[in-house]
Amino acid sequence: MGIYALSDLHLYKSIKDKPMDIFGPEWDNHMSKLENGCKILTDEDTLLIPGDISWAMYLKEAYEDLKFINELPGKKIISKGNHDYWWESHKKLKSFIEENNFNTISFLHNNYFPVNDIAVCGNKGYTYNSMGYVENPTESAAHDKLLYEREISRMELSLSMAGKDGFNRKIFQTHFPPFESGRLPSERIQEIFEKYQVEICIYGHLHSGSRKNIFEGKFGCTEYVFVSCEHLDFTPKLIIK
Repeated sequence: MGIYALSDLHLYKSIKDKPMDIFGPEWDNHMSKLENGCKILTDEDTLLIPGDISWAMYLKEAYEDLKFINELPGKKIISKGNHDYWWESHKKLKSFIEENNFNTISFLHNNYFPVNDIAVCGNKGYTYNSMGYVENPTESAAHDKLLYEREISRMELSLSMAGKDGFNRKIFQTHFPPFESGRLPSERIQEIFEKYQVEICIYGHLHSGSRKNIFEGKFGCTEYVFVSCEHLDFTPKLIIK
């Protein structure tokens, strides 16, 4: 059983007017590429998907996209991205997948999920004062800081829950790059990862030319892995065997 990761699926089965060539020609027919790439998975594997799942605006509109994900091999742990406007409270998300028998999907939202001896933790993240990648650049600095602090709290909540339940091994999935300046991990986030001994952090969000800003490799106790779709040729990356 392996743990894989792939972010930024940007599915659009319910939203027909979302051409993906804005991200580059490699996105042509990308849902077929995704389906083919996911054939490497088995039903015993787990796929981590850190955000930007569907272009749908409302949960009911995301039905076809979540159905597509549910029917891929393996179990999926999904967290929120900045384009996931359909995202609701955890209670509503859980009810939706239960009502529709989407039995291979779990939503990571102020919680964690065990995969054998590993805790999968996560948040959406929020890049504050970093390379211009803010969720809404027209907002004030105070508003950006408020959202950033909220995501820091959610990060600690998820990790602390796993720690209290005795998990020593932890993977953290976040949509936004966990950086504050330059291309190295944020000092503040890295302190949290050191505190909870996070083994691996996966992230996405960046496309096209923005991918020049990625950081991959070991920093402190944590291995950082960039898992955006086109970067991985629409094929899940094996994180842990």
